[in-house]
Amino acid sequence: MSEIKDQNRYGPYMTSNSAPSPFSTTSSVNTWAAFRAFSASLDDDISFTGLSDQTPQWVQVKLDQPIRIWAFRVYIRTTVSNKDAGDVPCNLWISGSNDGTNFTELVRLNDTEITNYVQWDNTISKYLWDASEIVEVTPSTQEEYQYYRVYFGKTAHINPNSVITDSSTVKITLIDFFRVTGTPEPSVIEVEEIQITPETLTIEIGKTAQLTAAVLPENATDKSITWESSDETILTVTDTGIVTALAIGNATVTVRATNGIFKTCPVTVTPKYEAVTQVELNQSALSLTVGEAAQLTASVTPENASNKTLEWTSTAPEIASVTEGTVNALSVGDARIKATSADGPSAECSVTVLPVLVESIVLDQSELEISVGDSRVIVATILPENATDKSVTWATNDPDTVSVNNGTVTGLQVGVAIITGTTSNGKTAACTVIVKEVFAQSIAITPQISTIPLGQSVSLQAAILPQNTTNKAVTWESSDDSIIHIEGNRATGNAIGNAVITARSSNDLTDSCEVSVVELVVESVTLVQKNVTLLVNQTHYLSVTIDPPEANPESLVWTSSDESVATVSNGTVTAVSEGYCKIKAAASDTIFDTCIVSVTTQLDHIDPYLNTTEGMTKISDVKDDDTLLCAGAAWFKYNGVACNNLYISGNSWVGFGASTEHLKICRRDAKLYTLWRQEFTYGGKSALKFRWDGYSRYNSTSSSYKLTWELFLFEDNTLFVYVIDNPNEGTNGFDTLGGSGEFTLVAGQNNVTGYCDNPGEGKAFRLVKEKYPDKPVMPDEVIKYLIGDVNGNLYTIANEHLSLLEKKESLSENFLTYGMDTVPQGAALLEMDNPKILYWKNKLSWIVPKIQALVSAIPPDQVVLTREIDMNDPSILGINSMTADIEGYASITLTFDHNATWWKFDGTEWIQTTQDNGMDVSTINAITTEQWANLLTLVDGGLMYRLSFVMNETSILKRFDVDYINPEG
Repeated sequence: MSEIKDQNRYGPYMTSNSAPSPFSTTSSVNTWAAFRAFSASLDDDISFTGLSDQTPQWVQVKLDQPIRIWAFRVYIRTTVSNKDAGDVPCNLWISGSNDGTNFTELVRLNDTEITNYVQWDNTISKYLWDASEIVEVTPSTQEEYQYYRVYFGKTAHINPNSVITDSSTVKITLIDFFRVTGTPEPSVIEVEEIQITPETLTIEIGKTAQLTAAVLPENATDKSITWESSDETILTVTDTGIVTALAIGNATVTVRATNGIFKTCPVTVTPKYEAVTQVELNQSALSLTVGEAAQLTASVTPENASNKTLEWTSTAPEIASVTEGTVNALSVGDARIKATSADGPSAECSVTVLPVLVESIVLDQSELEISVGDSRVIVATILPENATDKSVTWATNDPDTVSVNNGTVTGLQVGVAIITGTTSNGKTAACTVIVKEVFAQSIAITPQISTIPLGQSVSLQAAILPQNTTNKAVTWESSDDSIIHIEGNRATGNAIGNAVITARSSNDLTDSCEVSVVELVVESVTLVQKNVTLLVNQTHYLSVTIDPPEANPESLVWTSSDESVATVSNGTVTAVSEGYCKIKAAASDTIFDTCIVSVTTQLDHIDPYLNTTEGMTKISDVKDDDTLLCAGAAWFKYNGVACNNLYISGNSWVGFGASTEHLKICRRDAKLYTLWRQEFTYGGKSALKFRWDGYSRYNSTSSSYKLTWELFLFEDNTLFVYVIDNPNEGTNGFDTLGGSGEFTLVAGQNNVTGYCDNPGEGKAFRLVKEKYPDKPVMPDEVIKYLIGDVNGNLYTIANEHLSLLEKKESLSENFLTYGMDTVPQGAALLEMDNPKILYWKNKLSWIVPKIQALVSAIPPDQVVLTREIDMNDPSILGINSMTADIEGYASITLTFDHNATWWKFDGTEWIQTTQDNGMDVSTINAITTEQWANLLTLVDGGLMYRLSFVMNETSILKRFDVDYINPEG
């Protein structure tokens, strides 16, 4: 039994009898390097020269305590260059000591042994101790020592050609010691298992294969094995596991250890493999019809091929499939069937699949009767059943009489037609279709009429059943042509009275109704517009509605109160001269409506001309990169040149008198779609307007690229740019002739005005980012006020009381004769229920006079009711706010049902109340838009309301404003 060997390396210090660098050469023993646990790790190689057995060099290791070692390992390099077997640089032995002076030799390697541990390294061309080799020391003869020396001496086995000289050097790089620990192990370790790789073997006759064996455990004392073959006529095996196949058959290889443990490997010897060299098919081409099958037979060469298995494939399996040589024709077309051997050779057969042709077509009917408008289906039978293409093409020899669609025939008119069905290969069958007339079964006047207005005509209609009646002609008759005259299907009331209207079908079925001719009386006349402003010579049509709508609108009488100002004919008003007049549309003396027409020679406000094409003339449609020559104005100058012509580009720029980019508005590769032009008078001077409408991208009409702008030129040599649709693309700028004229266009702020500081020559323009200013109101403007009641009467104030006026024919004459210069005060208006304050101006302007009135309640706690206010107008979407300015006490309530119920807001919600228990001023002023919307929901969408104010003698109602929500916000 040997002791357990612990391969932990050991020792802290190493010394030598040499003079290694960097230490002094005078020191015979140097403690020169520490080494890792159980290992000497040298900071510098220890070099030895001039080795000999008489004066060996040594390395000494001092341990921190005595230990007993079982092996050591040394790493060295040498300059000896001879690498023949046995040519080693030195011999080696190890000794132990406990006093560091007297050493006992433990092991010495002889010439033969040392060659087992030294290897030649081709990389560095030096000898090197193999790191995997360990020199063992006999533990039984060894004691524990604290000092160990490794000696290096000259070996007697050195080749005479490689004698160690003084220049020969041995360098030590590392020394490992392995100590003995633990308990003894058995002196003999038995083999327990043998493993063979591979475990089974298949080999072709005449060939060899390598088997390897592993003996376990790895530290078994005796690991020798023997190899055996169970039948050496089939195979043999060498002592190293090489198997040679001699004959076809099976045998077993056995590996056996000296203690009888063995392992077997079954071996199969196979014949020599014969590959397929050629594949042939019994047919190289096949022709099949859809649904047929054929068998292909394949043969391989040589006959004794080892693997005759074939793989069958089709290049078009949807046309012809193949299974083990059986070919099935599936659809019309061509395919190639291929048989391929495992060794590569193959053969092909071309397959053509033909259709199954139609042999006959039979229709389920040879003759068919139908009525006009009726449809029937003709069914075609195709034989044989498996015909590839069973489609049928249908035709009619008279498409005006009978139509056919996929076998469905429809009678269109009385007559006879032949329907033919034709197969794809020309087989035909026919059916004669007879279309019969469909007679009317009933006739009814619809809608039934009972009256016709005198002098008017109505259309007559009658329904004939069934729907497919062949002749739906209707003849209309009147029992008294003097009362009702009929032409075609139009009945005209000629005279007051009754007559019978009869509708007659082509087969003499009739329906009648008695109709009265009556004279309709117009009950109301309403003009859509109440105020119109026109320029001299301008025309305008006034739209009118009458009730009932059936009444004759031509019965209206149109008149003008002053034909020197404007004339009217059937609703078309023509402006004659500056002034005011009233246009009346009257059905009678009491049923009429009026419109105030103001005629002027100029407008003092620019807004009516903005963003409109009214009054403009289109001068061009789509233009891309083209530049349009447009008629300009001689009174507008640019850089001293009269701009008789303007050049306007599809790329959104304008040239004044020359085709040059003077003015750029989002200028880029744009596209003009419409260009407009207009001349007019503004502020008594000439003006010219152009409107450019298109897109800032030539290849897109996306709304995000919409570009619309208007250019105004004025006689005072100013210009005005108004941009309506601004995509914020391209370049904006104007060559002002006196400096930079670049400007930025921003949505909602698209007004740019150019003023000329030298208007006579049209030089030195400057730009202002604002709208062109309105012209001032003329100083001779006259404003007059009158008071009107619900019946159309006019009043003035005389001696602080209302005074009824005798109306004159001319509206302006009423104001000029009786009108007040100031707004009448509220105290005088209390005598009238719902008074109206009317005003008249001799000059048109857009400044509306603000009408104010003070209202006080006398006697105390008087109820002041407003007139009912209708919010049904489409311009009113809801109430935004109500704001009151009242001095003293006031209680405010609202009603939406003609004074039946009253409402107030209590600060949190709307509640029903009494008329005299309402809101104060602060409450109504604080009501939000959302809370007003909630009230309109509570009153179920009522759009007619009235306000009630309860006030005492000290209360004064100064102002009450209602702000409505309009479609534009």
